[in-house]
Amino acid sequence: MLSFPRSVCLLLATLLCSYLPAGEAEGKPDMPQNLIVTPQGPSIMIMKWSRPSSAEVDHYFVYVEGEDLKDTTIAEYYIWEGLEGCTTYTFGVKTVSSSGSESDPTVADGRTDVSYPPEPQDLHVVNYTYDTVTLAWRKPATQCDIEKYRVTCQEEGSQPAETVVNETTVEVSQLTPETLYTFSVYASTSEGEGPAASISQTTTTARPPEGKPDMPQNLEVMPEGPSMMLMMWSKPSSIEVDCYYFVYVEGEDLNATTFDEYYIWEGLEDCTNYTFGVKTVSSGESDPAVADGETNVGYPPEPQDLHVMNYTYDTVTLAWRKPATQCDIEKYRVICQEEGSQPAETIVNETTVEVSQLTPETLYTFSVYASTSEGEGPAASISQTTTTAGLEDCTNYTFGVKTVSSGESDPAVADGETNVGYPPEPQDLHVMNYTYDTVTLAWRKPATQCDIEKYRVTCQEEGSQPAETVVNETTVEVSQLTPETLYTFSVYASTSEGEGPAASISQTTTTAPGPPQNLVAEGINSSAINVSWSEPNLPPSYYLLTDYHNNIDVRIFGLQFMIVELEPCMTLDITVSSYYEDIEKKFPATTRGKTTVGVPPDPQNCSVDVADNYITVNWEKPKTTCKIETYIVNWTMKKLWGSGEEESNGIETRGLSHTENNPPPYHRYTFEIAASVEGIVGDAISCSGTTLETNAGPPVLVSLVSEEQGEVRVTWEPPAEENGNITHYGIYLNDADDYVKEVSEEVRTTTVTLEACVSVDISVAARNGAVKNDGWGERSEAKHVTPAGDVLPEQMDCLQHGPDLLACWLPYSTDCPVSQYNLEWEGHVLWSPGATDSNSTTLGWSRDEICYNIPSIPYTKYTVSLNVGINAGKPITCSSTTPMAAPGPPTLEKLQVENFTISVTWKEPLEKNGIISNYRVEWTDWNGRVDSQVTDKNTFSYQIMENSCGGEVDVTVSAKTTDFDEFGERSPPESVLLVNSISNLTCETTEPGEVALNWELQELNCPVDLYNVTWSFTSLWSEDKGSGWESVEASVSSATLESLPPYSVISVAVHVINTGQAAMCITTTQEEASSAPTKLQQIAKDIHSVAVEWSLPEFPRGKLSGWYLYWTSVIGHFVGEQVTESPEELVIEIGNLEPSEAYYVHVMAVNGAGRGEEAVIEVATEYVP
Repeated sequence: MLSFPRSVCLLLATLLCSYLPAGEAEGKPDMPQNLIVTPQGPSIMIMKWSRPSSAEVDHYFVYVEGEDLKDTTIAEYYIWEGLEGCTTYTFGVKTVSSSGSESDPTVADGRTDVSYPPEPQDLHVVNYTYDTVTLAWRKPATQCDIEKYRVTCQEEGSQPAETVVNETTVEVSQLTPETLYTFSVYASTSEGEGPAASISQTTTTARPPEGKPDMPQNLEVMPEGPSMMLMMWSKPSSIEVDCYYFVYVEGEDLNATTFDEYYIWEGLEDCTNYTFGVKTVSSGESDPAVADGETNVGYPPEPQDLHVMNYTYDTVTLAWRKPATQCDIEKYRVICQEEGSQPAETIVNETTVEVSQLTPETLYTFSVYASTSEGEGPAASISQTTTTAGLEDCTNYTFGVKTVSSGESDPAVADGETNVGYPPEPQDLHVMNYTYDTVTLAWRKPATQCDIEKYRVTCQEEGSQPAETVVNETTVEVSQLTPETLYTFSVYASTSEGEGPAASISQTTTTAPGPPQNLVAEGINSSAINVSWSEPNLPPSYYLLTDYHNNIDVRIFGLQFMIVELEPCMTLDITVSSYYEDIEKKFPATTRGKTTVGVPPDPQNCSVDVADNYITVNWEKPKTTCKIETYIVNWTMKKLWGSGEEESNGIETRGLSHTENNPPPYHRYTFEIAASVEGIVGDAISCSGTTLETNAGPPVLVSLVSEEQGEVRVTWEPPAEENGNITHYGIYLNDADDYVKEVSEEVRTTTVTLEACVSVDISVAARNGAVKNDGWGERSEAKHVTPAGDVLPEQMDCLQHGPDLLACWLPYSTDCPVSQYNLEWEGHVLWSPGATDSNSTTLGWSRDEICYNIPSIPYTKYTVSLNVGINAGKPITCSSTTPMAAPGPPTLEKLQVENFTISVTWKEPLEKNGIISNYRVEWTDWNGRVDSQVTDKNTFSYQIMENSCGGEVDVTVSAKTTDFDEFGERSPPESVLLVNSISNLTCETTEPGEVALNWELQELNCPVDLYNVTWSFTSLWSEDKGSGWESVEASVSSATLESLPPYSVISVAVHVINTGQAAMCITTTQEEASSAPTKLQQIAKDIHSVAVEWSLPEFPRGKLSGWYLYWTSVIGHFVGEQVTESPEELVIEIGNLEPSEAYYVHVMAVNGAGRGEEAVIEVATEYVP
């Protein structure tokens, strides 16, 4: 076997590596492909990637950069849970081959979704008075944006009040002095509201009580350095004698006294908010004045938990945790120093760094310094020796050699594997878990390709001999340790060549577990026992409370538990165990508790027994472990008949029953029985029973009424003493034993059919559920009655009674009344064919003659019928005709007038009331003169001839019948107006703005008093409209309307005064000269011409037909003119002008009245030098 010096082997390895791809030379598999990171909620991220096509994959190593999060998986995805919301992480995945080689990582960033926020941090009271409390807090520990804070304030036993703020401070006002309030602050993100942070504070007294000094005034807190705070305040104005002050820091074990109005706190934590308080101390202590203050940024302490994550022959990877400070770390400075050489340094912002380009087999000391804005703090240091360089043990290499002369030959190659060597120390030794008597260690295989045969683990307590154990895995649990003891653990790896160096770590075991201390169980009421205890030396994961006899098994995380829903006087054997999850053991403590007496439960199985002369209630003892002293028995008796009166009573007894003798009949007894223990009365049980019925007393007979043939209506009221449930009533005649009719209990009136006109005595009895006499009770007092008989009178007479008809008759017998008389009548109206008057009525019986007045229509033949009873037979009748009467008013139609003649027409009355014989026309003129004319029955018109005019004439018509002397009602009057009217009205426009009117009267011999002339106009050149009027004397028949608008349509009406009649005419006023054109301006020019433009006149006063323009020199010499016949042409060019000259241009509108007013403008041609 050939052997080569170490330097030759290194050369061959170097040459070989230069001919092989990087991945093959290092033995690394390919990286995972297409890594995608996607959020799946506020705290979950899913990594997905593709398998590398050229790599042999055994599994994948996944991790989160900068976090203690890593794992392995055989799938091409991995789900991370428990991440912070709204946080960006860098996720990595490596391919791991079956030999354990890892690829370079594939990394990708991902941000978690918005989550519900945790509770706000550092909730504290900044200040408080008798009616206000000021709170402050820090944002919850989340990267998510906080949208709002909801603050609730609740006094015990009342509803909470709330307010919403956007800041991290709030003042809650309008509180009650000396009252404990609980304040809760909830933060909300866009996802929703998180849990609350809560704090309680009692408000101060509204005014300091006597002897209590006033608070210090004007408290200010300011930092005096990184760990110092200065408090300054003013002495209360009401303190006239010497006093001193008590100062303190809320939530800290820090307090002191001083006679000065200031105090300096030292040794505080940097970058930390504290609440400082000061009280005046004189004859007593004042309420505190409080204020918040935050210490300045200080130098940071050393970084925590500095350790080596990985190392090779030329690299060392370090990691650490942020120093124990609230201040922000700006950077870390990392020093690497080999003994006897200058240190090298690097600056990083993360808590991990890889130091490279190191020398193999060399001891390096690494120091890490943290810096805040104040400066750099002390270092954390650690030492590590790099591994040996050269070939790896247990590794197969391919070696090559070439001949080199004038050139290089092809290589000769051969494979070879290095021998097994001593392994380096295990990697990443760390404590996975530890308890009071066990420590679980884990590590990774040393950085070698050689197989590890075993690991030797030693455990040593300071000052004692080490104990050791040998394992084949990369984890071990060391047990049977002493609580609260520092142990050093060393792990040595061994190959077949031998054992390598150790990796070491120290760990202190926790405090030993134990049972709860000071266990007490106290009955606080009849259904609850409060169990409380204090913590053992080592707080457990939780507590288990059990009482197996009563099936109680509860997990508790506090130091108290209320057992509820228990029975009074109940004793429990209670066990409370401390349970430690890490060791899965519990440590019990036992005690006994008992509930108080409480309110006893209600008795059981209440029942009632009833007999003829007693009622008994029975019950059983309630289900309780408490001893019952007495029972309270109360009852009510409700009468089940009559008005239902109630009575109440009660007793106290030690027995389990109670009897009432000789109870009243048919009463509902309701018993309530309650148990009493030590003076406490419990809930009552209830049961009921009803006493037996006895025979009823006599009903009250109200009346006996004869109705139809032989029928008598019997009416009664229930007996005063029903003594039970009435089911029937019986009707009895004279002294008979049996009733003639039976009815149900709800009936209070009925009829019995007896022999007509035979007198009898009638009584009534009630029946209930009594046993005696089959339930029939005592009869009522009897009453005497004779049943009625329905017999017609022998005769009825129809007599005249003024305008009405009177029907009269005598009863058939004065001893036997009929049930009723039925009277009907029908009349045929003789003056209105087909019209009838019918009606009917019923009348009662009388011993004397009966007469009924029938309201009648005049001149009508009536037939009257009389019958008796309900089922009447053939009636008796009589008939008569009523006399005529004055008729109603005729119907007067519209009057017609021609000259002085009034034509009157009418129709016969609707109510003629007989045979019409005459009509009478009556009229009254405007002077009050009355006249009339009578016509015969067949004449329905008349002409009234007047010989003059001048006012209204009122006309009425009335009628008369043959058998009635007077005329009837007049018709409503109709009126007609007799006045003159206008004819031949003419309108003529003679002058501008004038219209001449002429007219004539239709009747020359009918004078008028006055004329009214009205007119309206509508302009034909504008939107104007208007109207006017004037009066004209009756002596003239013409008028001239003046000042009318030009070129307008004039509508004229001439009225005879006080009449609605008018004559009308229409004409158009003359046109007048237009106003000047508007907006005249020059719009263009050259050396020989100008162009002008204008707008329409404001007042055209007629129909425009064109424009007239002329222009002059500036000294008034006429130059030229132009006429246009197009009113729409508003621009014109004037030519043949001289250069550089000015002119005056005159423009006028032309209408039917000629040229109008002119508009003038100065213009000029183009200037020529």
